[in-house]
Amino acid sequence: MNRNDSRSADHRVSDAPPPPPTPIRITSGRHPFELSFLLGGLVCGVMMVTLDALPRSLVAAVPATVEWTWEVSLVLAGLVGLLGIGWPGQISTGQGLELGAILLLGANTCIYAIALFVISGEAALAAGTFIGAVSIGCSWRAGQIMGNLRRLAEAPDRRARTGSP
Repeated sequence: MNRNDSRSADHRVSDAPPPPPTPIRITSGRHPFELSFLLGGLVCGVMMVTLDALPRSLVAAVPATVEWTWEVSLVLAGLVGLLGIGWPGQISTGQGLELGAILLLGANTCIYAIALFVISGEAALAAGTFIGAVSIGCSWRAGQIMGNLRRLAEAPDRRARTGSP
């Protein structure tokens, strides 16, 4: 046996207990702006579907199929996002639902901001900037959620991944 092999084998065997698992911090559920925008999207989408009250800039800028898709996806983003935030089961499932909803809401607000600028030009500066900021905030939150999902996937302890004690 090589002398170096025995030393490295002795070095690997240790009586010390493994370090305790590091807790994973998840940023979920307590984001008032996210909650209010998801709820607002849900309410606006339901009103647009039931009352057929669409913004004129959107009607003028996009075809009817895009209008319908936009209305339904606002409702869907709100429902799925709120479901994901309140998900009682596995953390990663709730975070995945929340991520999909936030990406959908961000795409919807981006479409609306573009429609505002296309139709109204400089007159849409205030409204388009505000709606565009919502889209940017959705992208930021999506990045946070993806980081959470990455940390959950890398967690060595199953309890950390599921959120169970």
